[in-house]
Amino acid sequence: MEHVRKGQVGKARLRSGEARWRRLTEVRAGAKSVFHFDVPGSVAMSTQAGLPWLRFLGQELGRRTHFWPFDGWEVPSGRSAIVEVYPSLWSTLFPPQGGTADQRDAFAAAEWMRRADLDGSLPAFLRPPLNAPDLEIASIEGWILGVTEGRTSAARRDASRSGVHDQLLLTGSEAEVAKSQLGSFPPGVAENLKTYVYRLIDPRNGETFYVGKGKGNRVFSHIRLEGQLEGDELDNKVKRIREIQLAGFEVAHVIHRHGMDDKTAFEVEAALIDAYPGLTNVAGGAGSNDYGAMHAREVVNRYCAEPAVFRHRALLINVNRSAGETSLYEATRYAWKVSRAKAKLADLILATRQGVIVGAFVADDWLEATAENFPGREAVPGRLGFMGREASLEIKRLYVGKRVPDKFRKKGAANPIKYTWE
Repeated sequence: MEHVRKGQVGKARLRSGEARWRRLTEVRAGAKSVFHFDVPGSVAMSTQAGLPWLRFLGQELGRRTHFWPFDGWEVPSGRSAIVEVYPSLWSTLFPPQGGTADQRDAFAAAEWMRRADLDGSLPAFLRPPLNAPDLEIASIEGWILGVTEGRTSAARRDASRSGVHDQLLLTGSEAEVAKSQLGSFPPGVAENLKTYVYRLIDPRNGETFYVGKGKGNRVFSHIRLEGQLEGDELDNKVKRIREIQLAGFEVAHVIHRHGMDDKTAFEVEAALIDAYPGLTNVAGGAGSNDYGAMHAREVVNRYCAEPAVFRHRALLINVNRSAGETSLYEATRYAWKVSRAKAKLADLILATRQGVIVGAFVADDWLEATAENFPGREAVPGRLGFMGREASLEIKRLYVGKRVPDKFRKKGAANPIKYTWE
């Protein structure tokens, strides 16, 4: 690597960056630049040496691997994800128990991912709460697994203005409409909280839609859809959360009272449920339709967004009803009454919601909607689903966020499928 870097082999000097250049994720994580050589704690050498090896893996393994987030933020089922980690994020959580520094770093990263997988929080870290411009940057530069929006300097500035640090609990009226920044409590906080009662809030209208009690990181399990959710009541809550996320927001939360025993917490929870009628605890969520509760930004997107100009043969799928029940990819790919021959003519599959294109995918194959072809899904005779992937960033720029032209949105039309080339 030294010979390549110094120009004795290859043309590395033509591709070298400057030590002060940092990617967005490095700024958020407080990590050094991948171009910052010859300083304590530098990872530039190992990073640059590892890139050709990653390229080799991609060439050899093909679609068996998913380079996150370059191949998309959602990791398809059945693929091995290759992610970037920064062990310093977690090394303090796992005291050294022998081995070299590199071995301890590897253990910290592996153990954190193992625990995050076991407690169900890992999927949320694969979908960091970034705004649209930052998400686009991260799709090009890459992202460190485990880095969240809460580490941004902007978040710290906002917190300092309201008198609250971004790693403390949000309380008060400002917190009710604030975007949730934390993904888990810092070490030691959960123990001090004991049993607590919390509220989940829809930032689009400030409405409290769920009241619960719990310990540890329970409040975040709902926001990240990571809990072991059962029953119709919790299904309504999950749907509401996914509708919020699909609209480009994050669920806000308030720790209403903490430091309680279980008996007291039950009483406080019951009192709050009585004080907030219409919760998803006891009633259906807001639902997903064209005229329900919408944030001003959603209204603008619906009525003022630039109409899409289709440069590809696109199959439009309306996911108004299903998008709140699962991931956007899963909601889009299963299960539809379409002609296989006709569907295979499509260059792209575009998911639409409330008249706006919200996702772009490429279908590799269309299969019968059976449990054998789609494990974990209920068979739907006479319908098809597709196996595919997220479209490229270039394609997304062309269509996502654009309005579906009026000619494809006939009033009263019940068929969720539209073909742009007809």
